[in-house]
Amino acid sequence: MLIAFIVLISNCSDEKVGSKDESTISLVAENFQTIINENPMSTEFLGTIEVNMDAEFYIISQNPQGAIEVDAVNGNITIADETLYDYETNPVIEATVQVSTINEYVESTITINLNDIDDIEFHLTESKQAYKDADAGNWILITENEFNTLVTELNEIRKVATSDVQYNANSTTYGANSPSTWANNNGLTIPENSYVFAIKYNAFEDNNSSTRIKQSISDIAGDYENVGSTLPNHNSGENYFVLKGNTLETSNIGFLSIYSPNKIGFKVNPESIYACEPGEVSFFYNIDLTSSLIMYQGLSTTQKQWD
Repeated sequence: MLIAFIVLISNCSDEKVGSKDESTISLVAENFQTIINENPMSTEFLGTIEVNMDAEFYIISQNPQGAIEVDAVNGNITIADETLYDYETNPVIEATVQVSTINEYVESTITINLNDIDDIEFHLTESKQAYKDADAGNWILITENEFNTLVTELNEIRKVATSDVQYNANSTTYGANSPSTWANNNGLTIPENSYVFAIKYNAFEDNNSSTRIKQSISDIAGDYENVGSTLPNHNSGENYFVLKGNTLETSNIGFLSIYSPNKIGFKVNPESIYACEPGEVSFFYNIDLTSSLIMYQGLSTTQKQWD
């Protein structure tokens, strides 16, 4: 008997149906772009570099240096140094990241655009709402801590009219004649192309009307123009103010003066030079007077860091 065997032979392969050899897939990494407000929080999460396979991430370059961190395993992007996120200094934060596998690597770019916000409002605490509610051109009463914060946190700050050493000298405070306009001539001038935005001064008595801050166009004698509105009502002692929305830019080196209808604090200081006129004036005839320091200090900046 003849027995026939029919053998069916099929072609086989180790590759699974529907699968692809990973070596044939090219690594793809998306560029990352976002827009955030300046002055963010440290370590804030911004987003992730999207890739099509497991990869490692390494920052090749960034500008400014130290602004961001990228997680080497998952590509998460976080803020490293929040102080660099300042619109006036760095309106755009950029970085280039190498994304790599065992077989290949590509580059991904990170672009972070900053929104310009009011830096004064951002750094105020107790007085923030009063500042937000005020109209541009108005002075707002703030705290000593807020004043000092503005000194350290805003850019290109210049203390004008009086130095810290002079202002804080350990000597008796007296009350100067009133009403009068005063200007210290101690070499601490307002730089060219600057904005006066804050002031502190010693009110020797309660003040409830018409105190004004003024700046000269070019020299100690004058002419002087008003900086913002009159100061709001305040008590005797040290008082601190910030000006909202100042657009009055100096065209030359200028001087800062203060008019008060009430007595203002002064200290005896043989090294201090000042100018004085009775009443509210825009020009000084009595200049280069000596031996008294009028207790007021302004803050100016060459960067307009507010709306």
